[in-house]
Amino acid sequence: MKFNDCIFVARLTASPWGGEDPVTDVVITPRAYFEEHGFMYDQHMELDLPESFDELAEGMFLFDGTVEEATATLEALGVEFDPAFADFIENTHED
Repeated sequence: MKFNDCIFVARLTASPWGGEDPVTDVVITPRAYFEEHGFMYDQHMELDLPESFDELAEGMFLFDGTVEEATATLEALGVEFDPAFADFIENTHED
């Protein structure tokens, strides 16, 4: 899968391991899948992301850095932020 076929959301969330400090959470999905189905793709995607991304589950990553750094890194790779996908994640994802 190519980076420019995907869209993303990067945000601060509670750590999946507990603790007080928030973490940078990144969610990536194929644009065509989201546009056709209105949901996030739930299968593994072959994306050659930098080591600063740690895959937690299909399309879900922790980023070692800030939301701004994650956004800049993904946009440099060709992945685009999508406001509709961000709204979907914010309204359906439980922290």
